[in-house]
Amino acid sequence: MLNQPLADSQLQLQTVLMLSPLGIYFARLSDGAISECNDALLAIIGRERAETVGRPSSELAMWAAPEQGAGILSSIAAGEVIREMPVVVRHKSGELRRAYFSASRLPLAGEPQFVGQLRDATNEIAIEQKQEKTSRHLQTVLDSIPSLIAYWDCDLKNRFANHAYQLWLGVDPDQMPGMHIRQVIGEERYRLNLPYIEGVLRGEKQTFERAVPSPDGSHIRHSLAEYIPDIVDGEVLGFYVLVSDITPIKKAEQALRASEERYRKVVEDQTELIGRYRPDGTMIFVNEVYCRFFGKTEQELAGRTWHPAAHPDDIEMIEDKLSLLSPDNPVAIIENRVYAADGSEHWMQFVNRAFFDDTGKFEEIQSVGRDISARKQAEQELAASRTRLHELLAANDHVREEQRKEFAREIHDQLGALLTGIGFRIDALNRLLGDKPLLAEEVIRIKSLVSRASIAARNICDRLRPPALDDLGLIPTCRWYLWDWSRVVGISAKGRFGPLRAEISDQLSTDLFRIFQELLTNVARHSGASTVRVSISSTSHALRLRVSDDGGGFGAERTSAGYGLAGIRERMARHGGEISIKSEPGASSVTVTVPLEPAP
Repeated sequence: MLNQPLADSQLQLQTVLMLSPLGIYFARLSDGAISECNDALLAIIGRERAETVGRPSSELAMWAAPEQGAGILSSIAAGEVIREMPVVVRHKSGELRRAYFSASRLPLAGEPQFVGQLRDATNEIAIEQKQEKTSRHLQTVLDSIPSLIAYWDCDLKNRFANHAYQLWLGVDPDQMPGMHIRQVIGEERYRLNLPYIEGVLRGEKQTFERAVPSPDGSHIRHSLAEYIPDIVDGEVLGFYVLVSDITPIKKAEQALRASEERYRKVVEDQTELIGRYRPDGTMIFVNEVYCRFFGKTEQELAGRTWHPAAHPDDIEMIEDKLSLLSPDNPVAIIENRVYAADGSEHWMQFVNRAFFDDTGKFEEIQSVGRDISARKQAEQELAASRTRLHELLAANDHVREEQRKEFAREIHDQLGALLTGIGFRIDALNRLLGDKPLLAEEVIRIKSLVSRASIAARNICDRLRPPALDDLGLIPTCRWYLWDWSRVVGISAKGRFGPLRAEISDQLSTDLFRIFQELLTNVARHSGASTVRVSISSTSHALRLRVSDDGGGFGAERTSAGYGLAGIRERMARHGGEISIKSEPGASSVTVTVPLEPAP
């Protein structure tokens, strides 16, 4: 029986073996048969312990190249210690895995053995290859960039540079690693750049412009240099250098300044207010007319926004309209109030044109304004005149409705009473006639005429002012009128009448009923329809009345004049309503929409 310390030592060794992430196995030198292995090895070769222990590695096809396996056994037998040998191992599934193999002969009594160790490096090697590929791609990209790109350590020695150094300075970038920055850019430029170098080594990003002569001295590049500190854990390890050629930008700036000067000369001769703004509203240019109107100098206005000049109540509206500017919608015409230099309020019309770069980025707005105060005053006077006209027409309609109501009442009360009295007298006369059949028959005819006259009087009263409109309201009156109209004119009618979801005024109720009458009258007179559909619906905010028919339709000229449409439009105007007309053979409709005040 083994003593306890030896047993504990073997248990510890076996535990370490099984926990190791490296594939470890013991094998005979004679044929490579595996006597013991850990789980990590089984995972690498994809086999079970039962099919692995006792079999040579050649039978297990463990090595992708059998000759490599044989060479390993020979090297170990010769007493060689193998360390991190690159090998290719075959998984049971056939997958080949890259690994590193280490082995050494075991100095044990008996049959010669060795211990082998496999470290699976498939993923590690794949990552390294990907990194190498990425590094090559990055190198290619950096070398294709026309700007100077380099890295310098704290000793001002180069660690990397792209090929642009060859073009800019005539220095081979492959020779630059280890060179001092003074050697690369020259003593004179080094002294000029030294303050920026010292600044970036303190951890401060540096940006400056330089004129850089070409290697042959044939031309000058205008460059923008950026020194970017490389800081790790608060320590500056070096800095990156990015130098871009801004010669085209400088030339464009010069051309722009010349263009600006020409632009200024042109706009100063204009009579309109002209200004240019950044997207945030900051002024970047105003002409002399603008300055005179607002009593400010160009210097006082530059850098400020247009807000103080505009009426406070109009600012939100202006900003909302300006926010809609886009490459597809670059112009916004806005009318708003402004305060002139003397404090007086003026109405201005500004034509705002937005300018965008090639990528669609919003760059600036050019605004041209003219004073439209006189026009606005005329519009306000016209609006007031129209309001008075609407009020007069409404008053006239009200008077007419009251007169109709009075006429209907008089006809009902007086003529109705007379006709009723006549009916009673005829009945009395009929009783007195006794056995005079011819006279009795004539009396019956007279009574029939009186009855018809009474019905006609009632119909006249209903058309002058239906009592239901005052007693029952709009919806029941329209329902009754549609039924009576259909019976009289012989046109099939279908109605859908929803409940009113808000209280309406007597004036609106009367106007809607008169519109309803007029639309049905037009259908009867002009459409030639066989069917009419009517609907009245409402929400808490609006009421809609629609009349549609299957008649022959009507031309556009009839929608502007005649057939009572002018009266309908007038009634709608006084309530802020709208009328929509659609007409084609077999399907014509008129829709009236009126806004309603929400119920309290």
